Amino acid sequence: LEYKKNFLKKLIYQLKKNKSRVSLFIEPRTKDIKISKNLNVDCVEIHTGKFCNLVNKKKNYKKELNKIKRAVELGNQIGLEVHAGHGITYESAKILSKIKYINEFNIGHFLIGESIFYSLKTVIKKFKKIIKWIWIFMAMELISLKLKE
Repeated sequence: LEYKKNFLKKLIYQLKKNKSRVSLFIEPRTKDIKISKNLNVDCVEIHTGKFCNLVNKKKNYKKELNKIKRAVELGNQIGLEVHAGHGITYESAKILSKIKYINEFNIGHFLIGESIFYSLKTVIKKFKKIIKWIWIFMAMELISLKLKE
């Protein structure tokens, strides 16, 4: 993000002037979250590829997961909508879904790839089960917030 910051600032300005919604695909670094906010984007998509590769290889992913959590929390605190994507599978989605404030998981590539082997209907059904728990968790959080008011 730092390399072409001036170029991005001008481009984002033009897009926003035309009422376009702007999102940046960034690494899970707090520095990139802050730069994104300063560039006046609406949302960011956190790159989850390294985390997902570690999960897939059954290696220790906690450090990478913590980076993602910190980036998501900061993004939420400073008013950015936060998405996550790249390399997400069933297993990594289960883990990532426990992070509060991720508004969207970009899983289209995985869905289509898996559907070649198992059919789109089967793959979507399996992901719906994972997503169902995400929505239940979010509903519980909302109820908890309402009770505190």
